[in-house]
Amino acid sequence: MKQNLAWFKKLLLLAGVVFLGFAATLLAMENQIIFQPTQYPEGPWEQGQHDLEAEDVFFTTPDGLRLHGWWLPHPSARATLIWYHGNAGNLSTRWRDLKTLKFLKVNLFIFDYRGYGKSEGAPDEAGLQTDSLAAYDFLVKEKHVSPERLFLLGRSLGGVFASWTASQRPAAGLIIESSLTSARDMAGVMYPYLPIAWAVQAKLDNLSTVSRLDLPKLFVHGTVDKVIPFAIGKRLFEAAAPPKAFYPVEGADHFNLHETGAFAYFKVLDKFIGDHLPPTAAG
Repeated sequence: MKQNLAWFKKLLLLAGVVFLGFAATLLAMENQIIFQPTQYPEGPWEQGQHDLEAEDVFFTTPDGLRLHGWWLPHPSARATLIWYHGNAGNLSTRWRDLKTLKFLKVNLFIFDYRGYGKSEGAPDEAGLQTDSLAAYDFLVKEKHVSPERLFLLGRSLGGVFASWTASQRPAAGLIIESSLTSARDMAGVMYPYLPIAWAVQAKLDNLSTVSRLDLPKLFVHGTVDKVIPFAIGKRLFEAAAPPKAFYPVEGADHFNLHETGAFAYFKVLDKFIGDHLPPTAAG
């Protein structure tokens, strides 16, 4: 009996050491786990540029990094949409979505955060906040975009930084697609059997941010999203301050909102933009 107890204690000690070692490794690599950039030249750059006729633009952040974006003006634009894209890849891997978003009759601007695509630097939470505001300021100052005709679209991880921008700058509306509540909540999703959420350093506290935003908000989430579960998207919406709306895309996962939602998806976005433009711009 005593031998069995001693063996069990050693097993528990070993399990504890293994767990602590694994947790320490995860925390040491936290930025690499959270942010997964693809740097140039990886990606369909030539194909994207050609099909979209996008203008390459570069702008500088307050901390001196040179970031890259694509500017896609629409000949009869009623508004401008800045897209805060999701985690993996870079802006070149979003060219198909950009082509479909042109149906909304808006100018489009997508940019790469630091460390993504052709943008300089290495990503972290504070850096991406800086980049998000720099992209907004570039549009307003250099492209002369009026904030009352500017909509912020954030998908997945980008939803965190679109919300952050809305908390710091004026805009006509905010569209959040398939986004998360916080880094700790996502740690629980990714590692459900490991109690490491308490030790996560990044905040990515979208839940708190949206609760303070008084601009119009549209939340979109696929009902079978396996990356960021639908329940998390619904919780994010419920925490948001009004005015707000929620659009569940039935049968959509994390990567096919456009395809699965099809015409209905674009109709919802089109109406949201139209409803929140100034009278002179809308009619």
